[in-house]
Amino acid sequence: PQQKRGLLQVSVVWPVGQGIIGALDVADQVIDHFKNQSLFASGVKITISSEPWAAGPLQEGERVQIPVTIPYIAFEPEN
Repeated sequence: PQQKRGLLQVSVVWPVGQGIIGALDVADQVIDHFKNQSLFASGVKITISSEPWAAGPLQEGERVQIPVTIPYIAFEPEN
């Protein structure tokens, strides 16, 4: 099977002025959800290859964004 590596990035978006703790908690939940997972879709196996991580918060106007990066390896079946 063909192996492909990649990074899935998910952003937690939070309103400015509502504290950063809630946004960090959600980012931790995203990390915990994907940690040590194997997923299957249309015959493709996707394995989270190492622990996901969150970057520092970024303020953009009226919102705060916390990027979460999820490294993966996908195995496509042979045709």
